[in-house]
Amino acid sequence: LVQPCEPIGTPMIAPRHRRRLLFVGLLCSLHVWCSLTSFAVLPEGEDSAVDSLRPALKVIAGLLLVIAVVILWSSVVVVHQGEVVLVERFGCFHSRLDPGLRFVTPFICSVRWRGSVREQVLDIPPQGCITSDNAPLKADAVVYWRVTDPIKHVYE
Repeated sequence: LVQPCEPIGTPMIAPRHRRRLLFVGLLCSLHVWCSLTSFAVLPEGEDSAVDSLRPALKVIAGLLLVIAVVILWSSVVVVHQGEVVLVERFGCFHSRLDPGLRFVTPFICSVRWRGSVREQVLDIPPQGCITSDNAPLKADAVVYWRVTDPIKHVYE
């Protein structure tokens, strides 16, 4: 059985707290973006000191929005029916994700293996051979197989 490795020097964060931290981070990014865009759309005036900063603030607000979308996009994993996903955290086995919409910690967790646990068919083409009494023979085979334990399949 594969044992997950513990990160060195970092405490483990419970999954519900991890989701909360991600949500709080996204809310902070959204708040900063709204603040910068509201500051960037101030009425223009002749003596306004903001006029020189307006283009830079729009660029910063756009970059923050793009970063928030990338972080959100990288945390979502869709596992289709009949598939299993193995997740690694810092290069060590962390969890097995079953079908559904799942969330992982972005930039820390990575998908190691995505595979099917359905029965698969391997058709071996017919092969001709001659028996010891010189009779011609054609051998054909069909192999049905499926992965029953994905963790052993990948790590052992």
